[in-house]
Amino acid sequence: MQWKSDKEGDGMVSRKRLMAFIQNAEKAWEKVVFSYDLNSPPIRIGDFDYYRLPLRFSTRIKIFRYYHQFWNNVYANRMICSAGFKNIRGRLYSPDADTGGLPSRVLGLKIIKQTSTNIIVDAILGIPGDSIADGETIRYFILRNPSTQVLTINLRRSRYADYRYDPCKKKSRILRRKKNSACYIGR
Repeated sequence: MQWKSDKEGDGMVSRKRLMAFIQNAEKAWEKVVFSYDLNSPPIRIGDFDYYRLPLRFSTRIKIFRYYHQFWNNVYANRMICSAGFKNIRGRLYSPDADTGGLPSRVLGLKIIKQTSTNIIVDAILGIPGDSIADGETIRYFILRNPSTQVLTINLRRSRYADYRYDPCKKKSRILRRKKNSACYIGR
């Protein structure tokens, strides 16, 4: 599902649509990482149990394409790196680990600037049960394709570190852009 902007008279994206887009983008990492079936037998590696991901997320390219619905190539790749997936017998496995309550719920949103191709938004994110005062403010720079109206988060700025979006430590993961398709080349 591609996220398209509202096709209202002024061509601007509504606040409600942006809130839903950002919330889905922030929850994308957890949706993949915790999509495993706990009833399947785990594989123990080090201190963690790893569970097999469903076919929908069975390869890195499938996960990359899912993340790319919301995020640009760089962030989609970073999210794959940070998840700690293991490739075992040709299938991806995800660690059963505590993430420590990642802020992914949009508590408030303010549109700073909106043009036909760019949107700058400040969103207050928190965990369920947080109030706006407890949340953290994140600035998003969102690109909008003028012909297709598809939204893509190009930059995410925060005062707080979030390991989901940290740069990859390994150099083996390479992204290339070819003829309007995202191609993920790596392990």
